Amino acid sequence: CEICLESMMGCGFGICFGCVAPIRKDAESEFVNRRICWEGPVFDSTLLCPGIEG
Repeated sequence: CEICLESMMGCGFGICFGCVAPIRKDAESEFVNRRICWEGPVFDSTLLCPGIEG
C-alpha cells in the first residue's frame, strides 16, 4: 500500500529541507529524514514512521 504525503514546501526543489518526514529507505533501515518534494510525495506506507499524519 502506498501513501501520498503533503507538506508546506519552501522551495519545491529539495534545497531548503522544509518538507522532510521520517521515512525508512527499506524495512531493515533506520528512520531518516526524506524530502517529500524530491524523494516523494508517494511512499510505501510500511516505511513511514508511526505517528505521521498524511
